[in-house]
Amino acid sequence: MAYENVILVLVAVGLILFGSKKLPELFKSLGRAKVEYEKAKIESKYELAKTEQTLKPQEEKMTGRSILTRDKLEEMASKLGVAEHESISDDELKEKILERLRQGS
Repeated sequence: MAYENVILVLVAVGLILFGSKKLPELFKSLGRAKVEYEKAKIESKYELAKTEQTLKPQEEKMTGRSILTRDKLEEMASKLGVAEHESISDDELKEKILERLRQGS
């Protein structure tokens, strides 16, 4: 019941600050931002899965570090804002990327 009161107060404050004409526009822009965020999150999950599936056979054949894998991982880490991704191993980087993706969902 207390949450209902908070919502009513927020709507009233919004009406006072933004006016009745600007408030729907504000909510529309917030809705669009949320949709774009969800799209980006889904796209990054898809790219991670696609990269892992594509590169897994290559990793099994190679004994050394896969340049293609590392480049893709670093690109994804940069997009997700994973700090210090240059100084950690591929496996640690994969774990951090997956952790960041789980935090976003």
